[in-house]
Amino acid sequence: MRQVEGAFSLVALSSKKMIGCRDPLGIRPLVLGDLDGAWILASETCALDIIGARFVRDLKPGEMVIVTTEGIESIFPFEPQKPARPCVFEYVYFARPDSVIGGPQRL
Repeated sequence: MRQVEGAFSLVALSSKKMIGCRDPLGIRPLVLGDLDGAWILASETCALDIIGARFVRDLKPGEMVIVTTEGIESIFPFEPQKPARPCVFEYVYFARPDSVIGGPQRL
């Protein structure tokens, strides 16, 4: 993961693990949700709303979560970096109007 540069959020899935990671500058969003005890990772909160999942939190910039049958583990594999200003295009072009970006404030 340390070789990847730029803005990204990703999710990888195997038969034993689900791994989600957000870029160290926090430019691209990644959210954690819960659906009847099952962890969900998505790029926007509206994806959680569509399936009836509960929004838990945003992943922090540079955070990686590893989900197994044992539970969820959070690690920070990147060097700490000064937070970037959010990309305005995230709000204008990429995110749906019914998504919540950048915090747990939900109506």
